[in-house]
Amino acid sequence: MYLPHPPGSLAPLCGARRCRGAGVDREAAAGRGGRGAGAAGGRGVSEGVNRHEFRQRWRPLSVDEVIVRKRQRKLNSEHVRQLRESFDALGGQLQLQPIVVDSCMVLVDGAHRLQAAKEAGWTHISALVLDGVSDEDRRLLEVEANRVRLQLSPVELEEAWKNVYEPAFRARARRRQAEGGTRGLLTRGVIGAAAHSSSVTGSSSNWISTTGTDPAGRVSLPRAAKEATGLSIETLNKITEIRALSESESVPEELREAARRGLEKLTRPGAPVDAVHRALLLRQERARRAALHPAELRRQELERILDQAVRETTLLAERFAGSWGEELAAAARLGRGAAESLRAVRVALTRALASTVVRECQLDPIPVSRLSRVGGEVTRMLSEQSITGLELEADDVR
Repeated sequence: MYLPHPPGSLAPLCGARRCRGAGVDREAAAGRGGRGAGAAGGRGVSEGVNRHEFRQRWRPLSVDEVIVRKRQRKLNSEHVRQLRESFDALGGQLQLQPIVVDSCMVLVDGAHRLQAAKEAGWTHISALVLDGVSDEDRRLLEVEANRVRLQLSPVELEEAWKNVYEPAFRARARRRQAEGGTRGLLTRGVIGAAAHSSSVTGSSSNWISTTGTDPAGRVSLPRAAKEATGLSIETLNKITEIRALSESESVPEELREAARRGLEKLTRPGAPVDAVHRALLLRQERARRAALHPAELRRQELERILDQAVRETTLLAERFAGSWGEELAAAARLGRGAAESLRAVRVALTRALASTVVRECQLDPIPVSRLSRVGGEVTRMLSEQSITGLELEADDVR
């Protein structure tokens, strides 16, 4: 018994080219096509080319009749097992969702269901047959079917974005730009309306912007990426970086292998991209440092220490000048012991200042000559800052 599905109905599909019918060479059909780099995208990423209507019909198919092309995604044996258990729970010959094939019987969606049916010993399986599906459409349908069920891994989402959605987005943006330029020429009278109508197709409502979103329906690249894949453009780019490292011949083998392992982790749906990317960046930094000459490594380390000292002392000065300093003053008023603690803070800071002055004076071949200049600067700044903080006039302390 099969779960009945509605017989033939009509639905629009972007860019469909009708298959030549059931009489085509099935082996040739299985070998045709590619990854559909120019296919239209979904939810605001569609290329907006001329639309055709394709017919969808339900029918039972022999499991041996379905052509399965080479899959990038490996079959998940656990998922197949769960589907078989579902079949058994429903009486042994009932499936809740049909597989999807085109009119050449090439599988579009449902590889796990088909495999489960074969392992269960089924001879037939219920299928939704789509007539008029192009190679590009087939790729898009597979991506969309898995995306809707949240079964695509981060790696597959990145590949779908790079090979399906982003090319469609950019193609549509180029068409919008060309149409806008032609419209400007028409407005200025450079070309006539007849030339305009023959050279431009589509409508302004279908344009997509690469710079932002506006009421006319234009969509930014980051928004298109998020809508099409559920991932931010930054996350997708991180996956691209990991993939590039895994294939690069110019990086150490250890780093390349780490990138491959990271990419393998991202083949699981829901895998955390940021954690994998961050770990790989740390490895990349270690590899970079390991390749440096010891003298250069030492120089970079000293620069890091100096930058850290500037950053930390600047933040400390800001804390003392802000509410933290006021709280220290309030705490010092709690008693004699508290006041002594505030004095201890001053002594420690004075020692730190003196150590810094010594280090600065040692930069001069004659330290004493610099001490006079640096000491005068320190004394002047200390006096000015204290007078300002106490809201006094200079004459008040003379």
